[in-house]
Amino acid sequence: MTLNDIKALDRDWLTIDQMASFLEVDPQALRTQARLYREELDYLGAVTIGRRTKFWRPAVVRHFEQLTR
Repeated sequence: MTLNDIKALDRDWLTIDQMASFLEVDPQALRTQARLYREELDYLGAVTIGRRTKFWRPAVVRHFEQLTR
């Protein structure tokens, strides 16, 4: 998944699998990091409710667009 793919989505939240595909990391490792170090992922709008972790798409797009400038 690319940043352009994420921009084209019609949803405000990214699943852990979508985010892991974009970052090219293991979904379980990302899930664990989001659970253990939530404060460090606030800039990506990470939210964990129960066993589900999602990322706020506008925050992800804004962050990675700033990195590519």
